[in-house]
Amino acid sequence: MPRPAMYDTDLLLDTAARIVASAGVGGLSVKAVVRVSGAPSGSVYHRFPTGAALNGALWVRTLERFHAGLLPLLAADDAVEACVDAARYVLTWSRAHPDEAHVLLAGPAAYLPDRWTADQTARNAELGSALRAAIGNVARRLEPAEHASDKVVIAVIDLPYAIVRRYLDANTEIPHHVEQLVATSARAIVTPP
Repeated sequence: MPRPAMYDTDLLLDTAARIVASAGVGGLSVKAVVRVSGAPSGSVYHRFPTGAALNGALWVRTLERFHAGLLPLLAADDAVEACVDAARYVLTWSRAHPDEAHVLLAGPAAYLPDRWTADQTARNAELGSALRAAIGNVARRLEPAEHASDKVVIAVIDLPYAIVRRYLDANTEIPHHVEQLVATSARAIVTPP
């Protein structure tokens, strides 16, 4: 019977996210994950043979986790409330997962996407398509329809991400009271005049 792995993929990717949060994407490498996690280098290189594979795995896992909560909110029947709840979710998720929020704030281009595995590239494309489709579906249900997609993106992505960035860059927790401010702002953006 094989022994269970002491350093599983999630633990190693959690370590990678902590490195990004503390040292930026530039500080992320397979060697850094080995050093910080204490895992044997063979275990880490077995899962991530290159820095690009590590980068791609971290990006894709983080995006999957984030979308798992965001996309269902955008599918709610009331388009305005869907946007408000999604905007609020960005803050609550980022507060609960600050290391992973740092990963997302860096954006996919920071993670060497032209060198990812084919599976990572395909999964990232699927996740991007799912988000664009969810935003499009919400936008089609907003009235008036003029510039609806822009309104949804500003309310659900641009505004909350700016708030998250402000607090994460200052290395402080996102205060709970800003959720209501973001909710009020998102509602104002997507509600017809």
